[in-house]
Amino acid sequence: MAGTEFTRQAVHLYETGKARPSTRNLHLIASRIGVPVSALLAGRKPPATVAPEIVAEQLKALCDRHHYEQAREQGEKALAAGLPGRLAAVVRYCLGYALVRLHRPDEALPHLDQAQQLFLTYDDPWYVAETMDWQASALHLFGDGRAIETAREALHQYQALEPRSPDSEAHMLEHLGTFLWSLGDYGSGGRYLEQALHLPGTLHDLLRLGRIYQGLGVCHFELSRRDEGLHLLAQATELIEIEAKLDPAETRTFLPLLRNNHAWLLAQAGELDLAATMIEQALQSLDEPAPQRSRSYLLDTLSEVRLRRGDVPGALRAATEALAHAEKAHDPRAQALALRRLGELHADWRGGDGVNGVLAPRPHSANAARGWGRI
Repeated sequence: MAGTEFTRQAVHLYETGKARPSTRNLHLIASRIGVPVSALLAGRKPPATVAPEIVAEQLKALCDRHHYEQAREQGEKALAAGLPGRLAAVVRYCLGYALVRLHRPDEALPHLDQAQQLFLTYDDPWYVAETMDWQASALHLFGDGRAIETAREALHQYQALEPRSPDSEAHMLEHLGTFLWSLGDYGSGGRYLEQALHLPGTLHDLLRLGRIYQGLGVCHFELSRRDEGLHLLAQATELIEIEAKLDPAETRTFLPLLRNNHAWLLAQAGELDLAATMIEQALQSLDEPAPQRSRSYLLDTLSEVRLRRGDVPGALRAATEALAHAEKAHDPRAQALALRRLGELHADWRGGDGVNGVLAPRPHSANAARGWGRI
């Protein structure tokens, strides 16, 4: 178990509780024995006054278990109580990570920027690279063009380090691949996702596997391998539906958007009835506090399906609802998508009675221009 990263004496001290591994070493141990970090922390009972080191490890464990809202709350409390420099960096890193997963990039970036500066000060290149990767994810949610180069640099820096955690490397590859395919670079995006797929541990993480299969499905579909692409999207949907039964909190945002992208590809393939059924079922399955952005994207795709069926009034209604939800969500990408859809519909509408109008022939918007970056 000790390998080249740890001495046998160090491992013995960790096992007997006479020494506490650093965050990086804890992740390496978990990776080596094939368990999540949370499993190594599960039996640990903190004392009445929790040491700052344990607070940091607990935040990491909460993020590993996808309890992002809880991680946010505890992280903010820990920062308010005051922490030593390096531990403050770890807590800010966890806060930024959690806020990105909660789709709150405007709050995430300040924490990640401060964590990055602290990790540079403390000469921790592992955390520097991982923090940069989450900065790229926050930029991607903003639609900021710097996201791809930031993600490339994070991956380049991380792959130059030894030892490396396969889990960390896999999520960096997945992020960069996703950013690329979401902007229409299906060839490069697919290659990064394939690399992530073959790293140890990926096949045991249903959520990551579902995200990778989704991306590969889109890439294959757009590179004229439509049957293979639709098969991968169906597999991704099945995996995430299984994960939803095990961890509904984490899949609550991702599953409806996955179904949306699956339905969009079905519509492009001419499977309009199947696409409409999938979208309508996804809308019905959303619980009341579901993110408005999810409803907006689903309604935009429903508008596209109705338009292809020749139901222009229905397409206009869906697009109008999509814009309303996008505005409530304060999501600039969703708003831009809905406004573009409404603009195209009104520009193409002919006949002023609003009921018997016809649509002038026009090419459909390219998927890349439409904005795949919605996961």
